[in-house]
Amino acid sequence: MYSLTNGSIIPPKEYFAPYDYVAPLETKTEKGLSFMNFMYHVVALVVLIAAVVCLYLYRRWLENHDDHYIHLHNDSHDAGIINTQTSMAKRLDAIDKLKNAGLAAVIIYGLAIAAMAVYTGWNSNSPG
Repeated sequence: MYSLTNGSIIPPKEYFAPYDYVAPLETKTEKGLSFMNFMYHVVALVVLIAAVVCLYLYRRWLENHDDHYIHLHNDSHDAGIINTQTSMAKRLDAIDKLKNAGLAAVIIYGLAIAAMAVYTGWNSNSPG
């Protein structure tokens, strides 16, 4: 029943029969859209949107905990406040740049996902 080849025992071919067919990892819908790949992109977009929203909320929190009065005096007390306001303004500017870049990335990525869906739908409906 088993054959001896090069010192090893090889089981018969019928033993491997259930494992000959391997199901594909991706599931395809009726229109041919690769659902798993599409869902990965949508999940990544949702994570990116959540990051931008968190940046927006963090900026609002920093802005609400800042001193909104302008201090222009040249005494020692106001010098510390002016330095704090300057560093806070730099931090807010950096967060604004990140927030704007994230928002641009969300828009571009969302449009790219929509373009992929339209392209895949267009190709799946074409004859032939």
